[in-house]
Amino acid sequence: AKMAADDMKKVRIFVVGDPGVGKTTLIQLLCHNKLLSNPSSTIGCALEVKLHDYSKYQGHSQAFFVEFWDIGGSPNYRNGRTVFYNQIHGIILVHDLTNKKSYENLRKTWLPEVLAQGKRNSVPSTQFTKLEGEFDPEQFVGQNVPVLIVGMKQDLLSSITTRGERQSNSSNDMINVDGKQINEFAIGSAKMIKMNNFLDKVIEQKYFPKPVQAPTSSSERRRVSKQAVHLQPQSPPQSPTSN
Repeated sequence: AKMAADDMKKVRIFVVGDPGVGKTTLIQLLCHNKLLSNPSSTIGCALEVKLHDYSKYQGHSQAFFVEFWDIGGSPNYRNGRTVFYNQIHGIILVHDLTNKKSYENLRKTWLPEVLAQGKRNSVPSTQFTKLEGEFDPEQFVGQNVPVLIVGMKQDLLSSITTRGERQSNSSNDMINVDGKQINEFAIGSAKMIKMNNFLDKVIEQKYFPKPVQAPTSSSERRRVSKQAVHLQPQSPPQSPTSN
């Protein structure tokens, strides 16, 4: 028998980043395979839903609803948008590949904002001791909220493979996206595989969590922190120089 929608399990993913970086474009492409030629600014929050088949469930697949909460990035709404940060199961941090500051703000502004407010809204956590201002990735270890970093506007970069593109290709928690290509998340593509792996990770943390052992040595803590938040010490791709 077909499972009723009300009985289907769901996870909630927050999509955050500076205004105009391409959050809405990303979500529309991912959820509806739809290109946006002139997306409007998101005021407050917009919600889109995608059906995801989790294939590791007891030898067969199980369908989950994935909610993408598109959070408006304007500083004018900073105080108001914090009311949305409840039940954080995953975070997608979005930046503009041609705007270095939008990448730096992921670490300086967006991740601390989401996680700090998530703590105030009673998200389970054991390691929230330093979240204001400059973010220390080691504070994220043990928090167990999967994070994916997406660089948008890849079409505006030089045709030469950039350092950021090589970094994205080699990292499981980073994707660079051309929001003008309808097949960016084609079934079986490398980017879709990365996205599906991230969604699987979000579902596993929510419904099939594994015991997490705290790293013992300082080198082990550094290794785990780099895996948990791939924002440091790598540099963002450089903006193309204009003549």
